[in-house]
Amino acid sequence: MKINIAKILLPYQRRWVADSSRVRVWEKSRRIGASYCEALQSVMEAAKSREAGGQDTFYLSYNKEMTQTFIRDCAFWAKAFNMVADGAEEVVLRDEDRDITVYRIRFASGFNVWGLPSEPRSLRSKQGRVIIDEAAFVDDLPELMKA
Repeated sequence: MKINIAKILLPYQRRWVADSSRVRVWEKSRRIGASYCEALQSVMEAAKSREAGGQDTFYLSYNKEMTQTFIRDCAFWAKAFNMVADGAEEVVLRDEDRDITVYRIRFASGFNVWGLPSEPRSLRSKQGRVIIDEAAFVDDLPELMKA
């Protein structure tokens, strides 16, 4: 599906979504819609087929509420553009010594948007787009970057 982002995003948000750099850093202020437009981009990527360049997205932030908001924003965009996706779900994964709560939206393409805790081990062995929102506030950014 072709989405005309010029009608729904502000100019600086459009530039961000259009930037295909492998690594992007956005030094930003609060409440400018950065995570909101990133949610749209995540949905657009997850809805694509593998042949069209689709991929999973892994979102991490320093608190659970931000992660839940991001996943809700992704669900909003998926619904707004009729992208075939399961609703957002909360999944509890067993780790060695505790349970880890993650959030997921599954797309018909087979790709997912994941909301993960900002612990390095939650990202290890994953492949796809990675978003570290408000990275300055995560507990161990150097280890997270290594993961």
